[in-house]
Amino acid sequence: GSISGPQKTAGNDGVLASSKYDLTVPAGGSSTIRFFIAGATDRSKVISEMNSLKNNHQALLDKKTQHLQNVLGRSKITIPDQDLQKTFDWAKIQTDWLIGDVPSMGSGLYGTLPAFPWWFTVDGIHGLRGVLAQSNIDVAENHLRLLKKSTANSDQGGRIVQAAYASTLINEGDAYEVAIFIMGVDDVFHWSGDIGFVREMFPAVKDGIAWILSNDKDGDLVSEGQVAVEHEALSMEMIQTAVYTQQALAGAANMARKIGESNLAEDYKSKADQLKNHINTNYWVASEGRYAEMYGEASKWLEYFDEENGVWTSTDTGGRTRIAALSDDAREGLSDHGGGLELPEDSTNDIDSLRSQLEAGISDLDKESAWPQLFTALGNIPLEAGLATPEMAASSLEHSRKLDDCCYGYEAQGSLAVGECRYGYMDQCLNYIK
Repeated sequence: GSISGPQKTAGNDGVLASSKYDLTVPAGGSSTIRFFIAGATDRSKVISEMNSLKNNHQALLDKKTQHLQNVLGRSKITIPDQDLQKTFDWAKIQTDWLIGDVPSMGSGLYGTLPAFPWWFTVDGIHGLRGVLAQSNIDVAENHLRLLKKSTANSDQGGRIVQAAYASTLINEGDAYEVAIFIMGVDDVFHWSGDIGFVREMFPAVKDGIAWILSNDKDGDLVSEGQVAVEHEALSMEMIQTAVYTQQALAGAANMARKIGESNLAEDYKSKADQLKNHINTNYWVASEGRYAEMYGEASKWLEYFDEENGVWTSTDTGGRTRIAALSDDAREGLSDHGGGLELPEDSTNDIDSLRSQLEAGISDLDKESAWPQLFTALGNIPLEAGLATPEMAASSLEHSRKLDDCCYGYEAQGSLAVGECRYGYMDQCLNYIK
């Protein structure tokens, strides 16, 4: 064969090369050609690695094959739907592909490959629930250890990183990440019963709860300002943060009880119960029959009212514009677009309705009280956690089934699937999974 290159690519950001080979394939027969690729910072190491691959490739392939057979055999389901069963098997293999082991940091699930070989708290811990269902306890525990170790670089005790890469802390994280980290530790404990792991992680759990509550300025147990980055323009109390904080408190109470911290367990349980009541009282909009996604001081809303265009908007980090939708009546004429809500050009009456309701609400609440806003599929997260009554769940899910944007993003779709399952609507759950 012949090889050309290497040469720099445009912009000098990479290197390219090509190779050409003549291969004769007999009629009705087959021929085999193998390619070996190795890389290192030192030429002698590259040559050594290449020679090792050439001499041991069959043994290495046999080892990898056995490893994947072990992965497939670790947990099994047998169901009539063969496509779904195959999906479960492939999920086990693909999860194994995402495990990254960096000697200086540890082992954990990457967010995605090849685009984001980073460790994320939210993405990773959502993924750990699948890992635990595969009976892969070690992977789950190691991922949580890695997040805890990455957080050691933060100068704010109790925070859990939003993302880390190798030894680099990408984002220190917010209340959302802290709460879901604590949920992850409790999830592992439920599956493993490993009390030693709980004792190891509990100092971070306690620090995390303390940090979340330190950002609660009005005493309702929901952190202000430090929320999911998708709404960084608003300093509102997001339902995701509220629900996951409630779940973190409940999980922390469970773990505290198991390790003999009875007073702490009672304190956490009391706060979890209080927050559940707050969510079902203040985020639930009875006239709508569903939960609102945001909750904040009414006086803040006019700050985001666009006088020139006559609409109230917020723009998330993906550039999507959302309109405050206060009721079904106010939403008449609104059209769905790109996962949010936008007003048609001829919707002057709707704009007036939005503003009048906004101002009336502020007047009625003396410009100080909290006021729920904005309905999306993420409002079903209380159902994912089992906080809603059966009647509330039925109403909320029915609304989401009617929305064209109900499955905007994997988090909303996954939350809906879990909510449908938890409240007994298995056919609807399966629809979201498929």
